[in-house]
Amino acid sequence: VAATSTLPPLSATREQGALAPSIFWGALLAGRLLSIPIALCVPLKAMVVGELSLALLSCAALASVGQASFAGACASLAGLGLGCAALYPAGIMLARQRAPVSGAAVSRFIACGLVGTMLAPSAVGALLDGRPCLLAYAELGFVVVQTACYSAVAALPLYSAASASPSSTSSTHEVELKSVEAPSRVPPPAPESPEDWRAAPG
Repeated sequence: VAATSTLPPLSATREQGALAPSIFWGALLAGRLLSIPIALCVPLKAMVVGELSLALLSCAALASVGQASFAGACASLAGLGLGCAALYPAGIMLARQRAPVSGAAVSRFIACGLVGTMLAPSAVGALLDGRPCLLAYAELGFVVVQTACYSAVAALPLYSAASASPSSTSSTHEVELKSVEAPSRVPPPAPESPEDWRAAPG
C-alpha cells in the first residue's frame, strides 16, 4: 500500500504513503477490540455478514474513489481493516456451529492461516510487480473468495452433538432398561430385639 499509493494516479508523498498502511492496521486493531462487546449483543451470523459487507464495500470504494483521491483511499483502507478485523475468529466459531471441531482441527486452521499469510502476499506482490494499480482489484478478489467460503460454511446445517451420536444414546437407553428390568433384592430388616429375632422368618 505504501509503495502503490506514491505511484500514479494517486502520486502521494512518501509520508502519505507511510500513513496509508498505518490507517489499515490501526482500523484492524480497533475492529478487533470493538468486536468483543459487539459479539455479546449481535448474533454470530449477523456479525459475519456485516463484516463481509463492509469489506466488500470498502474494496469497491478503493477500486473507484480510492484511485482518484488519497483521502478516499485512506477511508477505504480504514473500512477494509474494520471489515476484516474479526473474520478469522468468527470463521472458526461459525465452523464449530456446523461441524465437530476438535483441538487438532483448530491447529490445522491456524497452520493453514499461517500458510495463507505467506502465500497470499507473495502472489499479490508478483501481480503488482508489473501493474501496481491492480492492488484494489486484488483486495476485492480476496474478499470475494472469503465471502464465498464463509457463505458455503454458513449454508451448512447446525451441528447437534445429540443427533450425531445415536449409538451412545441407544446404549444409554439400554442401560436404563436393564436397570428397570433387574429385580430389586432388598434384605429383610435386622431384628431389633430377641423377640423380633425369633419371630423373623428363617
